[in-house]
Amino acid sequence: MDLYYPGLDVLPTLHEDIIDTDTPHLETERLKRDLAAMLAMDATAARSIHSQPPQHTAILSDETTAGAIKLQSWWRQRAAQHQLATLMLEKFEADEARRRMREQRLVEDTLQLLDR
Repeated sequence: MDLYYPGLDVLPTLHEDIIDTDTPHLETERLKRDLAAMLAMDATAARSIHSQPPQHTAILSDETTAGAIKLQSWWRQRAAQHQLATLMLEKFEADEARRRMREQRLVEDTLQLLDR
C-alpha cells in the first residue's frame, strides 16, 4: 500500500515488508521521526488553509471544486498514513514487551536452576 503526497517521497519505513526486525531500536527511532514529520506537515497544511483569504463567491468553479477534492483526498491519505504509523508503533511496542517478558522468564528460570 503506497501512499504518495505531492512533494514528498514515499516513506519506506511505514511498509511492514521492509521493516527490519533485527534492528528494533533503529526502527523505533525511524517511526518516531516519521510521526514527528507527519505532525509537522499536518500543522503546515492547517496554516496554509487558514492563511488563504476567504472567497465569498456563490458559485464554485470547477477549479475550486477540483482543488477541494484534491485537498480532501490528500488529507484522508495523511490521516490513513498517520493511523498506519500509530498502529505499527503500537504493534512494535507490544512485540517488544513480549520479547522483554520472554527474556525475563529465561533469566528467572536460569536463576532458579543455579540456586538448586
